[in-house]
Amino acid sequence: MYRATGQTMMMMAEGNSADRWSILRTAGARTLLLAQALNDAGMETYTPTVLSRHRAPRRRAKVETLVAGMPTFVFVRSTFVPDLEWLLRPEITSPLPPFSFFRYYGRRVEVRDTEIAKVRRQEAAQIERVSGVKQRAAAFGVGETIMLTGGSFAGLPGIVRQSDGRHTLVVFGNALEVQIGTSQLREQTVNASSSKQDDLARMAG
Repeated sequence: MYRATGQTMMMMAEGNSADRWSILRTAGARTLLLAQALNDAGMETYTPTVLSRHRAPRRRAKVETLVAGMPTFVFVRSTFVPDLEWLLRPEITSPLPPFSFFRYYGRRVEVRDTEIAKVRRQEAAQIERVSGVKQRAAAFGVGETIMLTGGSFAGLPGIVRQSDGRHTLVVFGNALEVQIGTSQLREQTVNASSSKQDDLARMAG
């Protein structure tokens, strides 16, 4: 897990919001659900993930899944703060998982793009360390649509934004970015368009 946001990376909300992220809090089990729901609503979101290795029931082999790396924390581009504040109004029935702004002495806290970039690097390093995969793998094509077969994002189509032999940045929905080891992704990915074609073939049969 990553360390919770510390004062060294926090700043009070003021000035230009285009290069900053606001911090939301939610229940730990709802972290990825909130990030995905906000993303589906058209907001740019990010929450770090970690690679968890565990033994599946009735199976001897261990399986790897992506889980929330900072449970309860979701970062949202600060340009969407007005929309979030509207959703928090008491007269509004929000379809999203419950959330609140992370505040310090009553003031909303933001982090810079540079701090988010540091967390992304930690995320990539942890995934590489746990997976034990350090060899390079064939990069995915930018713009390629893929679908994970396991973990929290299983069954969700994603679009490759960046990819090299070590890491691949995948965008789910509109703007939810997840960085995954390329080798691991090769093992847990099917081509989304091929998967849909297979489903249609099974239905036709």
